Amino acid sequence: MAAQAGSALFTGQFRRDLKDSDALHWGEGRVSVGAQAVRLQGRFAPGPDYQLYLSPELIETEAEFLRLKGQVLRVGAVKTFQGFVVLLPAGADPARYQAVVIWCEDLGSSSLLHATANLDPAPGKARHRAFSRRARPTAERAASASP
Repeated sequence: MAAQAGSALFTGQFRRDLKDSDALHWGEGRVSVGAQAVRLQGRFAPGPDYQLYLSPELIETEAEFLRLKGQVLRVGAVKTFQGFVVLLPAGADPARYQAVVIWCEDLGSSSLLHATANLDPAPGKARHRAFSRRARPTAERAASASP
């Protein structure tokens, strides 16, 4: 599994304390994104039809995901609930994204956020130019704009 993921460019942590997390919708563990694959060392609550996405910003709620759905990259299906490697689509540039999202697509007419992890450069990796220009959280932007 590690050989398939390659060297991590970005890493993050799935946490249970996100706004839309609850007893049935959670993920935990370390996620790493390399040039060719996304790897999770951890687990998340079982459910149907999970899809893995890369997002240009951290998503904590279903409403945030739906707002950004046109900007996220669908990486592929997640077929297990503990540890996985999902290959990136050809030509995908992981430096363009800030978060990894697991989304449940198979709930009839509604979908829901299952887990998300914010990404940072992996230890020992230099910041990629596109990554370092990513949008900062709203509160941080507002604070830096104040005189």
